[in-house]
Amino acid sequence: MSAQCPNGHHSSTDDFCDVCGAPIVAAADPVSAPKPAPAAASSLTLDPKPVPPSAAPLLCPNCGEENLVDALFCETCGYDFTTGQLPAHSHALQATAADGTSADPTNNVWAESDARTFSTAAPDTSMNASTLASAGGGQQHNNLMPFVGVSFIISLFGIFPSQN
Repeated sequence: MSAQCPNGHHSSTDDFCDVCGAPIVAAADPVSAPKPAPAAASSLTLDPKPVPPSAAPLLCPNCGEENLVDALFCETCGYDFTTGQLPAHSHALQATAADGTSADPTNNVWAESDARTFSTAAPDTSMNASTLASAGGGQQHNNLMPFVGVSFIISLFGIFPSQN
């Protein structure tokens, strides 16, 4: 089976693109074309080798779902195992017109008041999309913590540095 992703790539799967990892939206079921008749057996036909069972499943570091060991992308979230990046995506920014009840954002949405910024009320509006805009032009980037390389030179013989 072959599918085409929204970016125009051809993919052997119908859920995520094999090339860019973009989700492929299932279209309405096309009219089934008649399947060709199986070819007659030939003396030159080789029996296919049995596929060995794969090793332990590969866990996605983004969503924790199991994937095939040789998978290029996570079947659930589209995480790219070869580059370690998520595909370009966006999040709807939800808010409520109710007054804020908490300063803690955990499991809460943005609220109306300034003193307590978050509310436990159900979201009833979407904020302007430019409030949370993407950056970087959709290009991949490394997600590394800052680090500094430090080297030490330790003298094993003599008195260094001088004590005077």
